[in-house]
Amino acid sequence: MNEFARVLRFAAVGVANTAVGLAVFEALVRLLAIDPTAANAASYVVGVSLSYVLNSRFTFGQDRLSGRAFIRFIGAFAVAYAANLVVFSVLLHLFDWQPTAAQIVSMVVYTATFYLASRAFVFTAASAGKP
Repeated sequence: MNEFARVLRFAAVGVANTAVGLAVFEALVRLLAIDPTAANAASYVVGVSLSYVLNSRFTFGQDRLSGRAFIRFIGAFAVAYAANLVVFSVLLHLFDWQPTAAQIVSMVVYTATFYLASRAFVFTAASAGKP
């Protein structure tokens, strides 16, 4: 698969993952009356897990799921989220950007960082058991 197709698949997984995460959050809060903070945490657990499975199989074509790869995926997520927070804070507080504009740029940084980290450190030929 060429790199552009892989990036599009990664983006599609991100959109699907966001929709599922929001649905889980809404179901927990509205239907089960779960505390919104707890529901947010639960939706992230579901979202990151789903993202790992979908990206592993659909985006990066891994033959199997791996506990080690999942731990690296969590690390890649944490690095991408930290990059998001840094860029957002700098744009918002040092450059006085509007919050929505800062968030949009931060989302792009998060997505690019997460993709590159996933490609380079999580979903490698070695993690798939491929030569």
